[in-house]
Amino acid sequence: AFSLENPAPGVYVHYGQLADVALDNEGDVANVGFVVGAQCVAVIDTGGSYAVGRALRASIRTVTAVPVCFVINTHMHPDHVFGNAAFVDDGCEFVGHARAPDALRRRGDYYLAALKRDAGDAARGTRIVPPTRTVDGSAALDLGARVLTLRSWPTAHTDADLTVFDETTRTLWLGDLAFAGHVPVVDGNLRGFLAAIAKLRTMPATLAIPGHGRASGWPGVLDAEEAYLRRLQTDVRAV
Repeated sequence: AFSLENPAPGVYVHYGQLADVALDNEGDVANVGFVVGAQCVAVIDTGGSYAVGRALRASIRTVTAVPVCFVINTHMHPDHVFGNAAFVDDGCEFVGHARAPDALRRRGDYYLAALKRDAGDAARGTRIVPPTRTVDGSAALDLGARVLTLRSWPTAHTDADLTVFDETTRTLWLGDLAFAGHVPVVDGNLRGFLAAIAKLRTMPATLAIPGHGRASGWPGVLDAEEAYLRRLQTDVRAV
């Protein structure tokens, strides 16, 4: 079953498995979720396959009947965007970092081939759905009596990282700028990643949702990741 948790009013999270994409998990390896406003829903990341996206969409309908108006991708890695196609018929806007469309153009075929290799039949129906609206700097999305503030970041985990802050509950969706219980992946710039962590620490969140694993507290969820990245930086310089 597709498990959902409700850690704050109107905030719903499905925690993906801490695993690589495989036949038995259909690409359900990243944290995904949604925020419910008075007028509509914003989905934040959609999972690693069309099947995961469909399960997420079905779970939204168990919570609310208001329409999905935004699907926000925190970055362009396949475990976060491959469920997008499940929401195309909702007529919503797909929102991502200004550099995400180009990244998906360059890497999309490779990502799809890897999913077919690793997930087999579970990859069926999965396709690239790039952002229809991009963020360069910051943007506010109004869900009806609830505003999400989106912020694009300089190259860090990737060159297209986006965070989502729910002003109502002070919930910060970090995407893969935060890994908990999982070795951080650097597909962007190590110094940029550390600089982003320093800035993230100043954000007034009360609840943080990382891209992988569970947040233990804010900003404490960043501690182990930062220590790992600093050690990596020291070791690389020493080589």
